[in-house]
Amino acid sequence: MSGTYRNNKNYRSSGGDVIDFSHFEKANYSLSVKYKHNTYTYFKADLLGDDGWNIGYPALPMDVGYAAARIGSLSMHRENPSKSLYKWQVKIYANKINHTMDDTKRTNVPIHMDMPGWSKTYGAYSEAELKINQKQRLLLRADGSSTFLKASMTMYQPGELPMYMLTWPDNRKNQYGISASWLMQIDSTLKLQVTGRTDFITHNLVSQEAKDQVSIFGYPSAKRNDLLKNLSVLFSKKLSQKIKVSASIAYAERMPTASELYGFYLFNSNDGYDYIGNPKLNIEKSLQADLSAIYNWKNNRVQLSYFYSSLFDYIKGTINSSFSTMTIGANGVKEFINIPDASVSGMEGSLILKPSPAIDVVSTIRYTAGKDNKGNPLPFIAPLKNTTSVRYQPKNFSVQLEAEAASKQDCINTEAGEDITTGYSLLHIRFGYNTMIFNNIIELQGGVENIFDRKYHEHLDWGNIPRPGRNIYIQFRLHL
Repeated sequence: MSGTYRNNKNYRSSGGDVIDFSHFEKANYSLSVKYKHNTYTYFKADLLGDDGWNIGYPALPMDVGYAAARIGSLSMHRENPSKSLYKWQVKIYANKINHTMDDTKRTNVPIHMDMPGWSKTYGAYSEAELKINQKQRLLLRADGSSTFLKASMTMYQPGELPMYMLTWPDNRKNQYGISASWLMQIDSTLKLQVTGRTDFITHNLVSQEAKDQVSIFGYPSAKRNDLLKNLSVLFSKKLSQKIKVSASIAYAERMPTASELYGFYLFNSNDGYDYIGNPKLNIEKSLQADLSAIYNWKNNRVQLSYFYSSLFDYIKGTINSSFSTMTIGANGVKEFINIPDASVSGMEGSLILKPSPAIDVVSTIRYTAGKDNKGNPLPFIAPLKNTTSVRYQPKNFSVQLEAEAASKQDCINTEAGEDITTGYSLLHIRFGYNTMIFNNIIELQGGVENIFDRKYHEHLDWGNIPRPGRNIYIQFRLHL
């Protein structure tokens, strides 16, 4: 069993400025029961609850008054190394999520609105791992799930009758999939993995109210059946005891989301537009290649990787001037459409050094770039970022110095509401101490984040809301 309760007030950015509506109150709790049937088999039950109250969103015009999730699963696990079918797992699961948006604590609200939403999902899967021979393995999986989504909005204009609409018209997605992955150790240095998956997916509006609402845009039937196909091939090769390289190529297909298919005047505060779904969207496809190299020596490692992805029938929101806005003050209306193609590429590097048994140095760097079919930058892409830490832990005590830096992001998409983000550099320090008292583990942790109280925000932060300034924390843990 485990549980956590948190009550966070509005945080302060650099200089002590209070960020209004950054507060939240949250409780999490979980229970896991495991029963060992015999040497090779056990059963497991998991329950998880998540409740949140007064969850503020500084970059949005509304907050969440209450949100709750209930998640449960039952599973059977079997593993017998002496058998050809040496791993097998079966699981059934279900979850229910609801949330209620709240604008009652905001000032200068033109029209008060209630915006509740619901999600219900249940499903099951079975996966197995087989030993074909000493060099070959086969991983098999079959799964299915069903998800129901609904969200609505009621507007209360003074002196008028309430106005009601569905922002997520009642819709259900059913998914049935099978996949297989074949692993072959060709020799002591070369490995091959081929993975394939196919999914049959149905989307449908499940109430007459939802069908009537979507039909006003000329979609008399929003039902659709789709078959998704995914295939990847991975090679990895040891060039020496110290060097390993790998390469892969993959083809993947992505279903449009419920918002992209059926969304009805979903306001996006980042670009200031209402968004409308399109049930006739094509499946988004991608073709991606990856290259990676790892160099190991003693307890040290350097890894470099690069990827390039071509996207076809890329889904994006485009201004449709024939529609009128629903949200007061909105810049206009965007409808989801497919554009012919887009591309995304990026690299990642990591360095792990251990100059002595008590010292660890870890550094990572990431960079991604993307553009659409007209050469315009794709939105929501983070700039070059590096994180480096040096940790000293002689015995029970540890101290870690951590540096975090991001470059300026001026490769932006203004149509998506982006603006230039300046670069930043931060320094953090963390401490830890653990010991045993009466056979119980006691941990004491603390630190100072953003030591120099820099004012900054990430490029992907909506509304350019400043992140916390200097933050001092301490926590105590007792493991019984």
